[in-house]
Amino acid sequence: MSSDIKFEQACTTAKTFTSMTNSNKLLLYGYFKQATCGDAQGSAPWAPVKRAKHTAWSKNKGMTIDDAKLKYILV
Repeated sequence: MSSDIKFEQACTTAKTFTSMTNSNKLLLYGYFKQATCGDAQGSAPWAPVKRAKHTAWSKNKGMTIDDAKLKYILV
């Protein structure tokens, strides 16, 4: 099975999680954004939630799309 199919399955499964810590949510968000959009652009917004998401995404700067997909699958 290709990593793209596994990634899509992992994304679908992640949507069903009901109890996940905020840190795990941010970890998944960062990997998802890196896998789908590449490196984060611009500066972090002022709103606390948006800033946390941007920071989680920015931590993966330079990571390849394939590596981000793999890490998302393994979380």
